[in-house]
Amino acid sequence: MNIMSYKRIMMSIAVIVAVGAGVAGITGAFYSDTETSEGNIFTAGSIDLKVDHLSQTYNGVDCETCSVDLYSGTHTQVVGSNDTASNDGPFPQDAVEVANPHNNWADESLHAPAQWIWEDSETDPNDTQNDAEYTFEETFEWFGSVAGLNLDLGLGADNGYKIVLNNVVIVDELDEEHNYENVVQLTAGQKTTFENALLQGENVLQITVRNHAGVSNPDNNPAGLLYAFSIENAECEDGVDGFQQACQLWSETDLDGSHTFWNFGDIKPGDYGSNVISLHVYDNDAYLCMFPHGEEQSSPNGGNIADYIEVFTWNDMDNDGNYDPNDSEYEIQTTTLGSLESLANYDPSNENFLSATSTEYIGLSWCAGTIDVDETTGDISCDGSEVGNDAQASSFSSSFTAYVEQVRNNGNFSCDAGLPASEGDTTDQT
Repeated sequence: MNIMSYKRIMMSIAVIVAVGAGVAGITGAFYSDTETSEGNIFTAGSIDLKVDHLSQTYNGVDCETCSVDLYSGTHTQVVGSNDTASNDGPFPQDAVEVANPHNNWADESLHAPAQWIWEDSETDPNDTQNDAEYTFEETFEWFGSVAGLNLDLGLGADNGYKIVLNNVVIVDELDEEHNYENVVQLTAGQKTTFENALLQGENVLQITVRNHAGVSNPDNNPAGLLYAFSIENAECEDGVDGFQQACQLWSETDLDGSHTFWNFGDIKPGDYGSNVISLHVYDNDAYLCMFPHGEEQSSPNGGNIADYIEVFTWNDMDNDGNYDPNDSEYEIQTTTLGSLESLANYDPSNENFLSATSTEYIGLSWCAGTIDVDETTGDISCDGSEVGNDAQASSFSSSFTAYVEQVRNNGNFSCDAGLPASEGDTTDQT
């Protein structure tokens, strides 16, 4: 090997070493790691209690909805539109009374308090040219018979319309011209379809109106909806002191003081009744207490009707209003209305609570007299023979407050401690 060759070899080695050092330096720079945990949040939990009242009887008569009246107005919600409508939301929005109903439209005073409504007080010029559609919605509750109803369901629209009850199409006239007509009545077949679509509890009525493309001037091609729907239950009875006219049933809701489990103005010895109350709690398992707040009004004879009304409550697992001891249903308590300290206790004392994933049903029977419960058959009877004359002309009014607290880390909770100030969902009772 000559000297030149040796130098070449050494230079090659030097280059390799230099490159190697460079790679090592680069490798050291990239061999690192950074981890970041973002969005760490502590949020306080919550409890939301809802109450249903889906069943009530009085002297063997069922509580039912006797009538519902629905009228178009600013309470009606606009819940949607088609692609050609000028207003694409967000929905829902409150409907608006039409500022200047067309002279040839049906006179709304004939259907008062119904109003001609639209999504705005005046029709948008673009909506007069593009077959714009808006869907209007109103919800209502119905409990009881859905057969043989007396229906007076009328509607006026400019132009086409479609009526849908609980996702069932009752009539579809969207392609038809109905402008300037008087209120359109449903046919016998459409009424039957309406009855078949009616649900127990909440119902959703939707009416879609299409303003057919035409003259660009909104004065010549306006849009509007007018409806006046009356639903009457022909099976409602006039007897039992107007019970069905005064009783209340409702679906799952927050109590606001207007909900009543009882409203009786002329209780007599031997009168009896029942209720089913359902309780739902969301987001957290919870203990529950239902506290009564009673106000007695003595009769001239010195007695109190609350001392003569006995109450029996049980865990009504199947929500049928019947006490079924053979199906694991159990008594909560039997007492007089005047001595009732809590309608229901779900606390550590009985190792019971409301689960956030289930519903609890409380059955209640009352008797103006002595209540008797057969623990074998579950039959409940009422004997009013021991009610004294001193109870005449007395009254008892009470409110019930449903109060919940979380179960977790709260083992010392007790309904015996009473209701904290300004807490709970309340319903006034009479």
